[in-house]
Amino acid sequence: MITQSKNWHAETDLDLLSRLAIEAALTSDWTEAAKINQKILTMASDNVEALNRLAKAQMCAGDIDKSQKAYKKVLDIDPYNIIARKNLEKITKLCAGSTATNTKTNGTTIKNMNLGGHINLSTVFLFEPGKT
Repeated sequence: MITQSKNWHAETDLDLLSRLAIEAALTSDWTEAAKINQKILTMASDNVEALNRLAKAQMCAGDIDKSQKAYKKVLDIDPYNIIARKNLEKITKLCAGSTATNTKTNGTTIKNMNLGGHINLSTVFLFEPGKT
């Protein structure tokens, strides 16, 4: 009976932390979003949703290497995860053309492709032909 109670509290904590992580991402507080998702992963290391959110937060904060590792971990857990697969492909394409300071992606120039700071990823993550 105690074990069930402990699991219930853990699930409640995970739900609360998930909502907080989503709220931080919606306000573009990528550092906080990453911290919260990392906290979730200390409680449930195979939480695919938290890993996807962590990777997105890391990417938006400019840490491509960590983002790629997180997406790869998602694919290790769930090889058919479409979110991780698509975003990892986009990051790979983004990095492939990032040797120059300015890179054209989907008709828009993205500056600072060394990703040392925050970047606007809307041209990479929101553009898909034929979709709104």
